[in-house]
Amino acid sequence: MIFKVARLGHPVLRMKARAVSQAQIAEEPFQQLLEELRQTMVEYDGIGIAAPQVHLSLQIALVGEGAGRYPKAPRLKPTVLINPKVRPIGRRKVTDWEGCLSVPGWRGQVPRWHSV
Repeated sequence: MIFKVARLGHPVLRMKARAVSQAQIAEEPFQQLLEELRQTMVEYDGIGIAAPQVHLSLQIALVGEGAGRYPKAPRLKPTVLINPKVRPIGRRKVTDWEGCLSVPGWRGQVPRWHSV
């Protein structure tokens, strides 16, 4: 199933997402959800997607695989992030152009930590 992507301004994009329990991760419905997130990311030609972007307030993100919108970007092995904690390593930041499936047609320069 391909999910509908939440657009800029939708409340789900501003909510704190719920953590996923270890018990949920092993269950078949969760594994199916991951596959549907992957399919949605590919359908929308993204290189990453988070569950809140498809109206699911869960701490899940997928990155990698598709690179159609970013032909010069290195192809990333598909990676699933569950309940991620992002902490910087060092103080160096880099700024680069990014897009977002929830803000179609727009790109902007975004500062990010060089290493996390």
